[in-house]
Amino acid sequence: MYPGRVIGGILTSFLLELLVYPPVYQIWKWNFEVNPPAFRRDGVLARTQFDKRKAARILGISLASLYRKLGERRISDPPLQN
Repeated sequence: MYPGRVIGGILTSFLLELLVYPPVYQIWKWNFEVNPPAFRRDGVLARTQFDKRKAARILGISLASLYRKLGERRISDPPLQN
């Protein structure tokens, strides 16, 4: 029976919904819908001249994860150009 905690919780929830959640959602939307990870990965590989170790460090993933995400494509080949 602490009304101060209830009021504080309501105010905190109100501020989070108006000030914090919308920017977080916009950042998430940009990173996963407008700029999907596959395009980012290929762009970083091109910028690092296909140095997998540097690309993994820039992307913030392990080198093993980068190789796994590249999949069946030969690692030494640059992306195909149209």
